[in-house]
Amino acid sequence: MRIGMFYKDFEAEGGFPRDFRKLATQLQQLGNDVYVYTYAEDSTSKKSKISGVKVRRFRHKLVNSFFIPQELNSILKNNSDAIDILQIVGGYIPENIPVARAAQKGKIPYVVIPLGNLSPIVSSYKNKLIKFAFTHLFLLPILRKALAVQASSEIEKKWIEYYNIRTPIIVQGYLGIFKSDIPAVLQPNYLEKIKSDLKNKTKLVFLGRLDVFWKGLDLLILAYAMMVRNALRSDLALVLIGPDWNNGRARLESLSKKYGIADNVFFLDPIYGQEKYSALADADLFIHPSRMDIQPRSVREALGVGCPVIVTKETCIGELIERYDAGVVVELSARSICKKVVSLIRNTKKLARMRENAKMLSTEELDWAKIAQKLCLTYDKYLGIKR
Repeated sequence: MRIGMFYKDFEAEGGFPRDFRKLATQLQQLGNDVYVYTYAEDSTSKKSKISGVKVRRFRHKLVNSFFIPQELNSILKNNSDAIDILQIVGGYIPENIPVARAAQKGKIPYVVIPLGNLSPIVSSYKNKLIKFAFTHLFLLPILRKALAVQASSEIEKKWIEYYNIRTPIIVQGYLGIFKSDIPAVLQPNYLEKIKSDLKNKTKLVFLGRLDVFWKGLDLLILAYAMMVRNALRSDLALVLIGPDWNNGRARLESLSKKYGIADNVFFLDPIYGQEKYSALADADLFIHPSRMDIQPRSVREALGVGCPVIVTKETCIGELIERYDAGVVVELSARSICKKVVSLIRNTKKLARMRENAKMLSTEELDWAKIAQKLCLTYDKYLGIKR
């Protein structure tokens, strides 16, 4: 199969670009011809080196987001690369609109991957009127003419169905991890080695950017305060690991002082490689209470080392976690988080079983090669290709 991918930010830093570079690699390694179309500000921009994947870079006029470079427009309108199917990545991305229109003219079937952008909270958070206009004037028309829209989970499917587009919706995960990225040897008791105050504590861990609103960290702080205030457990420690984001750390420190829990809330700078995986493996519970996310990388990595997780359904990975009994899914509230954490940490046998289930989930559902293979079979089905 010849697979095209348009992702404006393909070569950017950050989680999604890294993940889609890995997906492109895996699709190519399955024997597909993979063509990536992306934008670069100038010829000196950082270039990805992906063996076998053909990355075509185009300069983009930043003053007009709806502009499409003439060369890219010609490639798509004439289907010069003989693409069988084109992935268009992102939702509220003006640059996607002319790409979809050019693909229509070139009779290239395309699949839109909205990355959760049609969730109610994203639609209503900031610039609500602009998003409403963009959705109805530009985004919905290209979704209606797509071969399919790809959702990461059943909850994202519901977000898309709200708009009544009648286009087939593929519920198919597209984010994974490489088992080879997890070091064979991890440092035991890593967290208490770098923070002696964590010795003999039950460690509740969050790892990611300290984005108070989107990551739901205000809810996590309040939930932990409820545990302490009600004397539900005296040995609990909350560990927040990651880079500051919009002064998030200061806000969280302020909340911790306000609720009288600052002595047992620990902030650690970002860690990587063996240290990151050692920290995740040392956690008793990994908690990710996002208001909206698409299968967060840190949750996938926690599952990869066998750490039970607590997530909100808005993370779009809760269905897998419940199916494998690798953790629990909570409502988007501090009370729900508090209740589930206390219930779970009291059941040591269940936690031990969840650790094994988390590894099983990771192996069976989050392996990049398996994800790419399932994706190809799904695309074959929609294109009517028999192998």
